[in-house]
Amino acid sequence: MENLISTLNDPEECQKMAEIFSELAVKARRRSVELRAQKHGKLKSVELELLKVLYAYEDILTLKNNRKTHAARTWQMVKRYGIIRTAEKAVNRPVEPMGYKLLADRGMKDLTFEAVISKYPREFSHDIVKLAKNRLEELENKLEPTMRSTKGETFAQNEDEIILRGGTWDQMEKEGNKHAIRMGFKTRFTPSIIKAHIKYRLIKDVNYLGSKKITEKGIF
Repeated sequence: MENLISTLNDPEECQKMAEIFSELAVKARRRSVELRAQKHGKLKSVELELLKVLYAYEDILTLKNNRKTHAARTWQMVKRYGIIRTAEKAVNRPVEPMGYKLLADRGMKDLTFEAVISKYPREFSHDIVKLAKNRLEELENKLEPTMRSTKGETFAQNEDEIILRGGTWDQMEKEGNKHAIRMGFKTRFTPSIIKAHIKYRLIKDVNYLGSKKITEKGIF
């Protein structure tokens, strides 16, 4: 891989290579989470999604601690109460904005207990769903100041504008990154980041995309 990079002679080629591998890294992380969750056998969709959340959480713990970290206490709760009841208990804890930001940076902010509960409201009580949605709003509000330009514009708002205009994934990525650089955002757009943002918005508002549809090529 280092030999490949050393052959690059154009700054734009280097940047494109970085973007390609950033995109692949997001996909690989999400696939890793999915594969680990699937090892638990045949499950209801909501249970599978909640297990993916737990594995994504372990990845964040590992990143924060700079060593492989097992969410031992949470797994003990899963063994005792089951994954659904564990998720209900988890959303009664104080919010952790740093963990949420790390998930967002890794293209996985849809992998939280709050997001899954909001996505499957029939599997939980009305009070738990309401609490989960309120916590999602709180997490997003705590996240946005760290992703706000000097003009007060947030990265999420920028994503929304580009997504709702539509276009191919490549067009949205290029437009988003040009604007992100101009506004001083550290986070960069990739198709996986864009898709994760769409999933998050659709959890909060099923009509987020209006008449537009998600296709293999983009949003039209």
